[in-house]
Amino acid sequence: MSLCRRTLEEHGGTITVESEVGRGATFRLELPVVAHPTTVREDAASAPLPPVAGKAILIVDDEADIAATLAEALQGDGHQVGIADNGAMALEMLERRAYDLVLSDTKMPRMDGEHFYAEVERRFPQLRRRIVFVTGDILNREKHAFLERTGAPHLLKPFHLPEVRQLVHRMLVAPGDERRPVGA
Repeated sequence: MSLCRRTLEEHGGTITVESEVGRGATFRLELPVVAHPTTVREDAASAPLPPVAGKAILIVDDEADIAATLAEALQGDGHQVGIADNGAMALEMLERRAYDLVLSDTKMPRMDGEHFYAEVERRFPQLRRRIVFVTGDILNREKHAFLERTGAPHLLKPFHLPEVRQLVHRMLVAPGDERRPVGA
């Protein structure tokens, strides 16, 4: 019960209980209604992708199935993909190799997305505008404030692969792409 309450409160919700002896209990769960933000317009998702391939992309996610799904889709587009299961591992990988783009979860063990982003800003400032967050935690007020503060694009889990591919391509061909990647 305490886990349910904490999860609801993290998402701006409440839980109440009404109980009568001999009649049982009624639990009422309330969550705020939040519009699902779209990062890619419907017509843009069906437009052909601009030609871009061979870029190095780092996926940072502790959910192996999600990381593998993203990697497979991006490798299918001709990109080189690395996978880290937390922010600390991702920082180690960034020290060893240049990446053109990072897709990162926000909620991970050892080092979450917020701390990872702070370290990227400090160590690799040229990469901070090349991070896309993929999260299922958008109802959390602190997480929402973090995403707003960074201005980083984000996709909600569950995501649609065409939407991910479109955003990745858009990020890779965005103005400023002529900058050298981290470590180059």
